[in-house]
Amino acid sequence: MILNKQSDRRKSRQRAKKGNRRGGFFSMLVEPYVQIRLGALIFLLNILFGLLISAVFYYYVVDIHDAVSVYFKLTQDQNQENWQKFFLPFVVCLSLVVSFFILTFFIIIRYTHQIYGPLISIHNFLDQLISRVDHQDNIEENLGTESIKPLEVRSSDQLVSLADKLNKLQEKISAGK
Repeated sequence: MILNKQSDRRKSRQRAKKGNRRGGFFSMLVEPYVQIRLGALIFLLNILFGLLISAVFYYYVVDIHDAVSVYFKLTQDQNQENWQKFFLPFVVCLSLVVSFFILTFFIIIRYTHQIYGPLISIHNFLDQLISRVDHQDNIEENLGTESIKPLEVRSSDQLVSLADKLNKLQEKISAGK
């Protein structure tokens, strides 16, 4: 299985070098509108959740700072020094939240690529199968005249089992069963 994935990756790189396939991030955008729309929706939910977490964090930091200032009766200089100590954890938290947003967006694009890529192949395969059946006067006599290539998807895609079942269906139709 691992060798199969490595050979798939190697073949993809070779196709990209030949110019048959785009390389890089944009090669994962099979259905750009759908994939980016889904990514944007989840990205907005992440931003909403991140803002909520940040607001709660900020509220508690300010509350702790005010309690420390009142309890220890800090001067203006001590108060400013105290805020500086709270600033670094806030910046670290904010950078982690932004990193999470970016990472989530790229994971969504990658995962939807593994779904929408095979869906396009399946859609084309079914179109060929339907047109073959529609254009025959006598299906039972003409089934063997035209062959449809088996549906091929990468082993790393999410819909491999569906592609296998569709290939079996096509074989049964071709055999006339």
